[in-house]
Amino acid sequence: MEPGTRKKEIIQLIEEKKFVTVSYLTRRLYTSEATIRRDLSGLEAEGYIKRTRGGARSIKEYYQEQPYSYKTNCQIEQKKHIADIAIDFIGSFQSVFLDSSSSCNYLARKMVQIDHLTVLSNGLSTCSLLSENEKIKVSCPGGSVVSKRNSIVGASTIEYISNHFADIAFVSCRGVDAVFGISDFMQEVTDLKKAFRTHCGQLILLADSSKFGKRFFHQSLTLGSIDVIITDTRPPEALMDALKEAEVEVIY
Repeated sequence: MEPGTRKKEIIQLIEEKKFVTVSYLTRRLYTSEATIRRDLSGLEAEGYIKRTRGGARSIKEYYQEQPYSYKTNCQIEQKKHIADIAIDFIGSFQSVFLDSSSSCNYLARKMVQIDHLTVLSNGLSTCSLLSENEKIKVSCPGGSVVSKRNSIVGASTIEYISNHFADIAFVSCRGVDAVFGISDFMQEVTDLKKAFRTHCGQLILLADSSKFGKRFFHQSLTLGSIDVIITDTRPPEALMDALKEAEVEVIY
């Protein structure tokens, strides 16, 4: 098994079981303990897992932000499905806000084919991708770069956004809850989404079904602040009822 493939298998097993031993991984992946220990050390250094005595455990999403590279490789088909729907909201000569989420990055991969767009994003990878089309005007605000997130945040980022207005904004999140609304892990991320909401004509939430029913410490937006939510499957009934009551259009 190739090292890259083996590491992906290790991450998947840890996410499924929350904790695994070195001996379990050795038996499951048919490789030596020395190789497994090297893989675990590398994955911990990259921020994917946490080493423990005799094994490794999943990093609790409530206590540590996951690396951007990890999130980009999660829920891939769901994010592609969401991007396929979201792209229909975008046309030439529009101004667009995109946050730094992996969901918005999947959307940007389709947007790069559209000419005459004006885009502002705090996502470094997203800005780089869109700049490949010389007919797209891309703005990237100043601020602090968040480690492992490909994201720019901070007071100067918010100030930059407040001096612009977009026809439409696309954002994602960590959790979508019927009562608490839209929430995230970092205060700086919530501040940015609130700024987008204030300075755009329409705000669309891109949220795959793994976000449903989850709450994180910082509320980014209320359900009533969203115009449209695009997801990959019908939300649970309690959430669906709350979205209808908030007059949010749900597309999946």
